Amino acid sequence: MLPIIFSVLMSCLVPPVSGPITNPFVEPACIFCAGNRAVELRTHIGQAVVSPVTGQITFVGRVVNQTYVTLTPHPIGRGFGQILITVGGVGAAASFHVGSRVSAGEVLGTAQSTISLSMRRKTPGSPAVYLDPTPHLAYWRTRARLVPSDGSPARLTPRILACRVSFAPAKWGNEGFSR
Repeated sequence: MLPIIFSVLMSCLVPPVSGPITNPFVEPACIFCAGNRAVELRTHIGQAVVSPVTGQITFVGRVVNQTYVTLTPHPIGRGFGQILITVGGVGAAASFHVGSRVSAGEVLGTAQSTISLSMRRKTPGSPAVYLDPTPHLAYWRTRARLVPSDGSPARLTPRILACRVSFAPAKWGNEGFSR
């Protein structure tokens, strides 16, 4: 089970907090048009905020009144380093600085307010494109099972860690990102 969880976490985003999405991603019509380029997650002030990916911190700082932490995921394949993951609303940040390595699920700090999560793909020579992080979030799902009709007790239903879409490049030569 552990190798399966590890492989899922290497290609999915760990939710930074356990709260539900309160404000979904809304793709802008153009690069500079209005839209919501992140998802906001409900949380309680002081709740632990964890790193969504294993990677390197490329930015830690305050923007307006919130602290943001940007991570570049640990490279899995060619072209993978072009993805940037940003977590906003982190207060009382742990002792991380630019260049620090963090693991998926490692505590980045505590929640200061609503937590925002955004995902960008950078390509040389053009502005970063925001991607919807929602399908990349890992979640626990229950595998469907048929109930015995002979009156015998039902077997336990295992929970499986999964994500709808991987943000890692395909293993067989396709360098495109799932979307």
